[in-house]
Amino acid sequence: MLQSFPMDDAVRLLNPILSAETWPLSTSGPRLTFCHRTRALLCLVRLADSATLEAELQIPRNKIQYYLKCYIFVSQLEALNIPYTVQSFLSSPKEGLVKGLWKNHSHEPQAVRLVADLCLEYRVYDPQLWNSLLQKLLGFNFISHLQKVLEAVVAVPALWEISSFSRTWRSMILAPFVSASVPLSPDQQATLYRTFVLLLKCPFLLNLNLI
Repeated sequence: MLQSFPMDDAVRLLNPILSAETWPLSTSGPRLTFCHRTRALLCLVRLADSATLEAELQIPRNKIQYYLKCYIFVSQLEALNIPYTVQSFLSSPKEGLVKGLWKNHSHEPQAVRLVADLCLEYRVYDPQLWNSLLQKLLGFNFISHLQKVLEAVVAVPALWEISSFSRTWRSMILAPFVSASVPLSPDQQATLYRTFVLLLKCPFLLNLNLI
């Protein structure tokens, strides 16, 4: 909607949402959440140039994408009723945050995905945590997300030794073939294609029954 207006108008309308507690265009509007603020920031990033964003948001232009990612993390924590601001999130020890989140919320699918994303973003590679994390991701059937996770952690040889690592790889590679039926649907074709690409990256390739 704002693309047809001057960039300054878009910034003037969206910028207050990043800090307001309630909807700035109405005194009786709803309380703003970090989900609202994240969407507003995403719109700003799409509509304004980096120099304008740096001047208006007081964020270095090379850190804007990182701040957007932090807003997303804080909005996900808020959805789990864990109160954080962007500043408190930035200053918090990430390993402690991840382990506290896992201890109290590992039974919630949304929290398990968030823990995986935080671990990858902040390079938290505790073997015991990852052993349980991979099992939970598989148990919740987060197939597409788990494919991305495995592609990322294959670069961390220390995690190859945990018991659930090779088991998760095998399950991820075999599952689409076990459930596929001819003729393949477009979704099944796409899944099998991604699985074949994943197979080429598998660190246990020579130990698999490829036939």
